Amino acid sequence: MNQDSFLRGTVTAFILSFLTAGPLACVQPESTVCPSGIVCPEGQRCAAFQKACILNDCGDGLVQTHQGEQCDDGNINQNDGCNSACQIERCGDGILSAADSEMCDDGNNTNNDGCSADCLSDESCGNRVVDAVTQEACDDGNTVGGDGCSQDCKSQEKCGDGFLNVEWGETCDDGNNESGDRCSADCRSLEVCGNGVVDAATDEKCDDRNTLSGDGCSADCKSTETCGNGVVDSVVGEVCDDGNKLRSDGCSSDCHSNETCGNGVRDTEQGEQCDDGNTVSNDGCRDDCHSTERCGNSLVDTASGEVCDDGNTRDGDGCRADCRSNERCGNGLVDPGEECDDGNEDSSDNCVDTCRVAKCGDGHVNVTSLVPESCDDGNSNACGACSHDCTQEQTPGRAQGRIQVNGTVNDGELVILSDGNRRCIFEFDTNGVTPGTHTPVAIAAGAESIAIAQSLQTAIFMATRDALEPGCTAPETRPSELRLRVTREERTLELRHVSAGAVGNQPIIESVANSDFTVTSLSGGAGHDCPVDMGCTKDHDCAPGDGTLHCLKEVGQTVGKCGPRP
Repeated sequence: MNQDSFLRGTVTAFILSFLTAGPLACVQPESTVCPSGIVCPEGQRCAAFQKACILNDCGDGLVQTHQGEQCDDGNINQNDGCNSACQIERCGDGILSAADSEMCDDGNNTNNDGCSADCLSDESCGNRVVDAVTQEACDDGNTVGGDGCSQDCKSQEKCGDGFLNVEWGETCDDGNNESGDRCSADCRSLEVCGNGVVDAATDEKCDDRNTLSGDGCSADCKSTETCGNGVVDSVVGEVCDDGNKLRSDGCSSDCHSNETCGNGVRDTEQGEQCDDGNTVSNDGCRDDCHSTERCGNSLVDTASGEVCDDGNTRDGDGCRADCRSNERCGNGLVDPGEECDDGNEDSSDNCVDTCRVAKCGDGHVNVTSLVPESCDDGNSNACGACSHDCTQEQTPGRAQGRIQVNGTVNDGELVILSDGNRRCIFEFDTNGVTPGTHTPVAIAAGAESIAIAQSLQTAIFMATRDALEPGCTAPETRPSELRLRVTREERTLELRHVSAGAVGNQPIIESVANSDFTVTSLSGGAGHDCPVDMGCTKDHDCAPGDGTLHCLKEVGQTVGKCGPRP
């Protein structure tokens, strides 16, 4: 506003005040009475359309352009389009014009200086004018957020407007409504794991406000850490996850195993009995994981040396207690009850086909024994067709023995003979006194050797004739005389069994103190005369007698026993 306009307005206001105080109080001859009823003093004129006096032409309703008037609306009011100086009221004139709805007028038409270029806004948020030049997006007449216009008027508080409206719950606003670009379509998530918002656009399956695994939501928020979700959550022990909880499909129902032997997980659904983390046998878990390699589990674990497994650890049932033998003779393993097992069924070696150590009398000709056999009649007696040491076939022969009388004998000293059945005790007698259980050999005290030999021969001879000779005993069922023949040559008595056969091979026992008195036991008896229950391999090993003894063998057996045929 210029100085003249200011002074003019001031004077006019004074005059109006004066006139109003008393309309006709000061009427003078030079005064002018206006149509409106007011009186203007000398030098002033009536305003054309206002009850006011004017000092010049401004307000007379006529535009005096030569006087610099731009307008004249017949009054000297402001804010009616033509101000009191008759200048057109326009934005930028420095005068606040209510008529033009000016909110401000800073004397220019420039924005962003506290008064807009059209003077309709003081460019402040909350004035209900949207000042685009100050980047206002709205103005609802207040500076309160959360009502559709933010407190700084920069945002209409809509997601996608590029402004962060925290009052509306926005955590971001990137100027669009698209997800997957670090700001969700609803502007409520930065689309990062750990913000508590499940962002499906970034393939999040959960978000528990942290980036830790093992708490039901994985560190990347891609998994709920449950088996069957298709994500392998190793932190909770998963080694696989095929999107289901089925078994036998390469991933166990708990996702803890890929169902392969050697992964360290026992997959019972796959029939695994164990899993020690490898596919090596003989370490307590077989290479297919189907056996714990323990004897008694009904599985034959050959890698650990098993040849059988019958589900128990007992011997004698076809599978040994340690499962390392089928308990068959010839398998190379010495099983309970076996003396040997050389892995074959050859009876000519040191272990016969019954797994007994080869020995004379086992019925097998053992050509590889320490003393090679040439025959074996099932016993180690000379009664059969083979010698007692199995070294030669034998023909029948009678046992022979000898008594050599040298020097003297004493009263009461004994000589004992046996034929294999009858046993006689002979006592040297010098005083006529002998027990009733002994056969006396009467000699004179101090008798010479020949006399002693002669008396002993006589006593033996009598025993061979009399079955009831005192001093001789025999089984009650087989009473007989002593079956020996005795001859003498000077001091030597020769004894010979009356029958061929090994039964005659008996010891001669003596108690003579004189060491020159010597005996040679009966030996050399041989013949096919094995008695009842003696081992045999064929009938003619047994005593012929009346032909009733035979070699009785069980089916499939090599050795039998002599006895009467049933």
